[in-house]
Amino acid sequence: MKKVFLIALAILFSLSVSVAQDADTSYWKTGGVFNANFSNTGFSDYWQGGGINSVTVIGLLNVNANYKKDKASWENTLDLAFGNSRQGDKPFLKADDRIDLNSKFGYGLSEKLSMSSLLNFRTQFAPGLEFTNNDFDNGKLISKIFSPAYINLGVGLDYKPSKNFSLYYAPVNGKVTIVALDSLRPRYVPEEFFDKAARFELGSFLKIQYRQKIMENVTFQTKADLFTNYLQNFGNVDINWENLLNLQVNKFLVVTFFTHMIYDDDIKFDIQDVDGNIIGKGPRMQFKRTLGVGFTYAFGDK
Repeated sequence: MKKVFLIALAILFSLSVSVAQDADTSYWKTGGVFNANFSNTGFSDYWQGGGINSVTVIGLLNVNANYKKDKASWENTLDLAFGNSRQGDKPFLKADDRIDLNSKFGYGLSEKLSMSSLLNFRTQFAPGLEFTNNDFDNGKLISKIFSPAYINLGVGLDYKPSKNFSLYYAPVNGKVTIVALDSLRPRYVPEEFFDKAARFELGSFLKIQYRQKIMENVTFQTKADLFTNYLQNFGNVDINWENLLNLQVNKFLVVTFFTHMIYDDDIKFDIQDVDGNIIGKGPRMQFKRTLGVGFTYAFGDK
């Protein structure tokens, strides 16, 4: 199965290389969006409602480069996000941290259906810390760049009935979980992989993307990645689901609401009883939300 998977990928990779060597730039469209969100709350020494001073700064960058010629297409996107938040005199802590690269090469079989190969890579920039009982001076390291990192690479079919909707399914998909730091491997991979920097899984992968203009200057977009492993615990589904609501106030001012949900059966968290005692480890649903108001700048092809 792995040999068939690698051969198919090699064929599609060679086709994508030939596209990359096309000197005619008229088949390419490139662009991006940069957002900088900032919030600050301050109190005088005498404020009857109480509170604590806080400041949060988050930067987000999305860039894309897409190729279309005859039946061949190549879509590339890179999402980068990083931000810090501080309350009172406590140290700055991460508010956002994301590296997400997608590259999809397709060859049209019909007007709406393509044979495609998709590469997805995800990790983060900076160390991530876990805090107990709001003790912000003694955080426990739970992540770093490439610890973990995830690579999904597969061959399948891409269905696009409209420019706003895409459904990609790869019945042959390889997932690589990289944990470069050996002390973090018990959190992200099964015990038999504790002595290895990477774990390979073979399974199927489904990616759904949808974008809708709700009203003037208001758009909603969602994307969900689902993976199940053929070789171990088949039927358990890893989920990575993102939603973004975007309100464009004017050319440079934007309000965004972002949610991110992750479930991975292999990522283990401490399980506590009602008294806060750790009684085991297991997977848990992960959820993050971000409401931002800030500066935005779009560039590139329209």
